[in-house]
Amino acid sequence: MMENKKGVMTVKEFAQATGFTEWAVKMLIKEERIYYMKIGRKFYIHYAKTMNYWMNDPINGFTRKTISLD
Repeated sequence: MMENKKGVMTVKEFAQATGFTEWAVKMLIKEERIYYMKIGRKFYIHYAKTMNYWMNDPINGFTRKTISLD
């Protein structure tokens, strides 16, 4: 799942890459637990930065136990 061809993804692409639903990704954006930028009405997520944050900050992010990277 960690294989990524783009650095920045749409909500739909990020959901597919991580296994989350689009709704869950939007909730993570709302909670500011994802590195994102908003252009107009669309959200774009920085995949590598978000994964690095989640894997290296178990208090604010997710731990390896909660996300399967296989």
